[in-house]
Amino acid sequence: MLALAGVDGYELRALSASSSDSARAAGAKYAVPLTFSSTEELARCEEVDLVVVTVRVPQHLELIRPAIDAGKMVFSEWPLGADLAQAEELAACAHRRGVLTAVAACRAGRLRRFGICGT
Repeated sequence: MLALAGVDGYELRALSASSSDSARAAGAKYAVPLTFSSTEELARCEEVDLVVVTVRVPQHLELIRPAIDAGKMVFSEWPLGADLAQAEELAACAHRRGVLTAVAACRAGRLRRFGICGT
């Protein structure tokens, strides 16, 4: 979270977690004003322009798909999906919706250092 919060040109406005309590706790810890207990809620938020996915690969499909369906840009850690079928599904969905996506082989803590997220 700290690496994302420190990227120039971006403001960390929202986060989601597996429960309302954990989302609120993380929001308080990292001074993130908007917290959600589901990716669907976060993706529907008008204040969210870009969804960054930095969780274990088996969860990528369930977290990236709602963001793409909501028309949000997505930045995800590599790989996009748990297997080729998931990656192709997500890529095709993004293409159909005209949503920009990016995938990088790095951890969130390295985003700022390598300049992957920039304006």
